[in-house]
Parts: sequence; C-alpha cells; structure tokens
Amino acid sequence: MKVSEAHSLWNLSEGTIRRYCKSGIIPGAEKGRFGRWEIPDVSDKPPFTRTGLCFLMEHVFVIQEQGEYKNKKWGHSITRVEKGLKYLSDYCFIAGFNEEETLENNMMNIRLTSAGESLLRKEAEDNCKTVYYRLVGEVEFRCFKFSVEVKNH
Repeated sequence: MKVSEAHSLWNLSEGTIRRYCKSGIIPGAEKGRFGRWEIPDVSDKPPFTRTGLCFLMEHVFVIQEQGEYKNKKWGHSITRVEKGLKYLSDYCFIAGFNEEETLENNMMNIRLTSAGESLLRKEAEDNCKTVYYRLVGEVEFRCFKFSVEVKNH
C-alpha cells in the first residue's frame, strides 16, 4: 500500500508513516522505484514510535535482570503495553510473548530476536541526544552483546 493509503487506514499523518518506515518499525516497508515508500498490505499500525517500542523491550530486560515484576511502572496503560509487546512479537522483534498469558507471566519468557537487536542498535545510534533510556558499556540481552554509549542530555 502507499503512504497515502496507510494514512487513511491508520489515521496518522503521512510524515509520521514515512518516519515509521524509515525507522524500521514497519517490517517489509521499502522504497519503490521512484523513492516512495511501499508498505505491505498486511501491515498493522505500530502502537508506539521506535523509541517507545525500544523502551518496552529494554524495560522487559531490566525486569528480567531484577527478577521482580511487582509494582513496575510502565508509563502507559497495561493494555497499551500488551499491545506494544504483541506488535513486537507479531513482527518478530521479540520471541516468547504469549498473549494468552498475563503480562507478569510473560516477563521471564520474552527474548530478543536479531530484528529486535537491530532495532535497539539503530535507536541507540540515531538518537544519541534524545534517548529516553540509558544503555552504557557492554550490554547483554540474553542472546547478544554489543557496546554502546548513549547518555541522556
């Protein structure tokens, strides 16, 4: 579908949709022959920006490291967090999320995929000045390790 079609379907501005395509959160979106974005017809509207989706992924891994889910604040409703995690799972950024389980039960089962790793790396590289979370030094997320220095400004 064209950006204009996604605009009508998703009720987002065309500029936002182009940013989503460029940021990599709409899998399969590619620039066509004339430099215009082409989006797979089966694509769903992303529930968050790339920064928001990366925040969700990082928050899951922080919870896993601490081993405790109780009283964690997400900054969004649980319904929206679940929708974000489902989107990440449906588009293979994470694995192990089961929408039939409670959010608490899902926490220890979620794993990052190579697509999720790429999304986190791109977010860290592109937004060194306006990142809402901090990744410093050797970061290990279960299935991969990379070095990055991102600081809040």
